[in-house]
Amino acid sequence: MALLYHTEVRWLSIGNILGLIYELREAVAEFLEQRGRRTMCRAFKSEYFQLSLAYLADIFEALNSLNLKLQGANANVMAHYDIVQSFIAKISLWLKQVERGNLTLSGPPYQF
Repeated sequence: MALLYHTEVRWLSIGNILGLIYELREAVAEFLEQRGRRTMCRAFKSEYFQLSLAYLADIFEALNSLNLKLQGANANVMAHYDIVQSFIAKISLWLKQVERGNLTLSGPPYQF
């Protein structure tokens, strides 16, 4: 049971960490530069990396939200089915948007 609990906390932490790194990206880049990690700093400052980081943070935010919705004392199979079907529909919409070159996610995105 402790292993499952640790995994759940770790899963939620990944999304939080990605969001924090994105929000503190300028400070992280400065830290890397001060430590002499210029190549890593340049890569971190690149527009492609920052967009990818923001996109990953948004995806993990959505996964964390789904994870939290599937927990709770009053959870049942019918409620879970509706929640999962809604999430699958959202993923389908995202895939169509990506195919069109639109990388925006609905919900609270990280601003670039």
